[in-house]
Amino acid sequence: RRPPPRPPERPCEISSNMESSNENPRPPRRRCSPSPSPLFLVLLVTCALWRLSPAADDVGGPLPPEEDPLFDPFYVRSTEFLQHMAHAEGYDDAAAARNAVPPAERRKRVRRTKRRLRRLRHAAGDGNSTRATPRRRMLQAAWRPSAPPRVPGAAPPPAVRLPIYARGGSHVIYLYVGSSRQRISVILDTGSHFTSFPCAGFCRGDSCGKHEDSYFDPLGSQTGRTVPCGRCRWTGLAHCVGAPTWTEAAGEGHVCEATQKFTEGSSWTAVEYEDEVSLGDEKGIVEGGDLGARFTFGCQLRETGLFRTQFPDGIMGMAMHPSSFPSRLYKAGAVPNTTFSLCLSRSGGTINLGGGAIDARGPMAFTTMRRYYGWYGVSVARMHVGTREIVQGMEGFARGKGTILDSGTTDTFLPESIAAPFKLAWKASTGKKYSTSNVEYTFEEFSKLPHITFTMIDGLKWTLENYDYMEPKKDDDSRKPWKGTKKWISRLYVDERNGAVLGANAMLHRDVFFDAEAGVVGMARADCDY
Repeated sequence: RRPPPRPPERPCEISSNMESSNENPRPPRRRCSPSPSPLFLVLLVTCALWRLSPAADDVGGPLPPEEDPLFDPFYVRSTEFLQHMAHAEGYDDAAAARNAVPPAERRKRVRRTKRRLRRLRHAAGDGNSTRATPRRRMLQAAWRPSAPPRVPGAAPPPAVRLPIYARGGSHVIYLYVGSSRQRISVILDTGSHFTSFPCAGFCRGDSCGKHEDSYFDPLGSQTGRTVPCGRCRWTGLAHCVGAPTWTEAAGEGHVCEATQKFTEGSSWTAVEYEDEVSLGDEKGIVEGGDLGARFTFGCQLRETGLFRTQFPDGIMGMAMHPSSFPSRLYKAGAVPNTTFSLCLSRSGGTINLGGGAIDARGPMAFTTMRRYYGWYGVSVARMHVGTREIVQGMEGFARGKGTILDSGTTDTFLPESIAAPFKLAWKASTGKKYSTSNVEYTFEEFSKLPHITFTMIDGLKWTLENYDYMEPKKDDDSRKPWKGTKKWISRLYVDERNGAVLGANAMLHRDVFFDAEAGVVGMARADCDY
């Protein structure tokens, strides 16, 4: 076959260089300019248009409003970056995201997010150019959080206000599940994500304990169904298994099963179930309408530890997650936003959906969250026991998970790194050795117990009074003077290895406002009676 004709050569310039070591002219050299290939021209034009037009991954939603860590060059290689990537993709943690996404797709997503971080950094004024181009203004708008930061006293009024009840040492609310409106009591837990409780037919034998109400009966509801395998909502936690053969409510085929373990050793295993869920008080649905949504919860198969012996039926996770109940209420249009506040007392309290408490004693102060997914974390900068500041071991508050607000934990746990200076400061303030056992106090001695003050990085002072962290041996919250001595026990433990947990007793008699959209936590002293 005859070879294809070669394209005509472009004329070349004849150039000569007269400089040489021996002053003899070099021979003329041909300088040619080869024509660029069509593929190179196409790539060049594509790159130019891509740089001038907004990329699709630049406007895929606002990133968390962290100013310093996000623009740190080492941030993209840190654990926080991997956790943010996992949360952006809808996974519970980075390990779940790695296991669920193929390596090639994972590398592509990492490159896309790194490119997005660089552009947002440039758009926020950290790049070389300061020219206010349309593209720059668009990226600045994408950088802003979905809600403006809160200012003191700016917590919106609640859209819905419901009572919280003290049951068995925990703070609970009541759900009404399914078309049968069966009542279920659940612990309010800002330290976990998911909701679960025992279901009739799913708990086999004595695998679940006895609680306040009877087990939820899925067969009595006309609107419920198990979540089929392949559509599991709890990504990273649930996995596909065969449907339990001992119950008709689970149907046939495969279902989504999940196991949630907690720090103190208790756990539950449940099957994902979907039904209509509404909020109410202990007597029924709240007045003014049905506050509910179609919600995915867990029908428990097994309970261990405290879940078997607790008085409430189950637990409701309120942490930042697409599967939390506040998120589902917002998506269903039942509340104007995902914010909520908890106002707790030893006798109960209130939950305020869509805003803060209406009976706060003063303006609300705010602090920035450490993270924008999962737990509600805060950053403790200083700590005082009375007038004595704790200096040694303060890095323990930022270790591991950091300092989190956990309404599902009754007590407060501080880092073990401050145990020695804390006990010295306590003895210097009270004259007694610190103990978490029953101690007898006169009214005068008890009144002189020091306040425990945590100062956040934004200046918010979170002060625990003696009535907050001390619990009477007898169930008596009276602040009236008493004669003789009275036994009290401290519910402030200094043995947490990773970070700290401000439990329910740290939230007593104050309205704690959780605003995931603005990335802040607010606090104000309040009267929490419903």
